[in-house]
Amino acid sequence: RMLATIRQFAWAKLIEAGEVEGLRGRHRDWCLALAEAADFNGPAAVGREARLAAEVDNLRAALEWDGPAGDDRDKRLRLAGALWEFWWSRAQIGEGRDWLERALRTGPDAPAAARARALAGAGTLAIEQRDAAAALAFYRQSQALYEELGDRRGVAEALVGLGNLATWQGQ
Repeated sequence: RMLATIRQFAWAKLIEAGEVEGLRGRHRDWCLALAEAADFNGPAAVGREARLAAEVDNLRAALEWDGPAGDDRDKRLRLAGALWEFWWSRAQIGEGRDWLERALRTGPDAPAAARARALAGAGTLAIEQRDAAAALAFYRQSQALYEELGDRRGVAEALVGLGNLATWQGQ
């Protein structure tokens, strides 16, 4: 109970000092750096997933925050896009897809690379939920953005997703 009391006191002081927005922005930056450094391929993947799991409440708080328009919303989209494999690996498909879709709605003018990654992740999670129509739309949008960027690896990943979708549908 003492920690809760201290947190409430500190929060009141942050509000009083007008520091809430700055603190939340720095918090999101920290979460974004942590998520973007996580690589779910290779020998260190288990350790990175465990690190993200230990910070899941912080990650959720960072995703929840609707910061000012512009850069902060782009960061929200980048964070959601960086975390889709985390949600997938923990079988929290619905939660991951919800975060991705919320971030995609609030960041329509975000950089194409961030949108493409988030769309591809949403496509994978939609397949897991057996939502073929949504998966198809997500992957096609992702592919188009990656093609605009000239990102051959991204295009390949979107095509693999479309191939997985077609396989699942028996095509």
